[in-house]
Amino acid sequence: MPIEQKEMDMLVGFIMSERFHYADDDNNRFAFALGQAVRYYGFLLIVLDRYQKASKKMISIFDKSMKLMPQTGQPVPVTVEQLHLMEESSRLTTLVHLEIESFYVFAKVFLDSVALFLYVHFGQARRVGLTTHHRLAEYHEEYLKVKGLVVPQGLSESIMLLKERICNYRDDEIVHKLSLRKIRATAWAASKNARIVRGELSLRRGGLSLWLDGRTAMSEELPQLREAINIYIRQIITLIESNREK
Repeated sequence: MPIEQKEMDMLVGFIMSERFHYADDDNNRFAFALGQAVRYYGFLLIVLDRYQKASKKMISIFDKSMKLMPQTGQPVPVTVEQLHLMEESSRLTTLVHLEIESFYVFAKVFLDSVALFLYVHFGQARRVGLTTHHRLAEYHEEYLKVKGLVVPQGLSESIMLLKERICNYRDDEIVHKLSLRKIRATAWAASKNARIVRGELSLRRGGLSLWLDGRTAMSEELPQLREAINIYIRQIITLIESNREK
């Protein structure tokens, strides 16, 4: 069974068993509330699968194109096969970028859903509203202390790391800090998991130049982000199980 499906089955199984620790309406409230997060986790797995397939195919097309490049150093006409590979490479690059950005967007929604679930499940706290992952990152230590919750090891670190690795990238590179000067390329390593590299164009005397030093940003390999999310999921499950009476 793929690791992604194991994690999904674990999460769904946890909801189905944990809900029966609560009576009457709380039973359904627990399942529906956490089920919102599970929905978006499912989206992430779909996006991840599409990304890995498109990424590997894009890199394969690139490698094939490089083998067809002339070694003479002199300009030669582009062949029909090379033109076809260029068109397919462009299509796959667009698809890979779409899947990468989609993962970040839905990962942010997933994290927000978890934060809101915790706020509903353990109850409100004065002057602390955990309605987004950003607010969870800012107030989680105060909230957990006020509620007197038993906190699993590494939970605080996961909350902060996911804010930095997912929420901030989504905000700065995809949603909020828009710029007409941004230029995006694609990079990958031996893992064959593509990443978006962003630089900025600057109009100066003599023409356009590309900023590379200190003004670039790069997305992460999505399987690494998935693993960070899976660790967080297991910590959230431990948090819930350890604090049923509260």
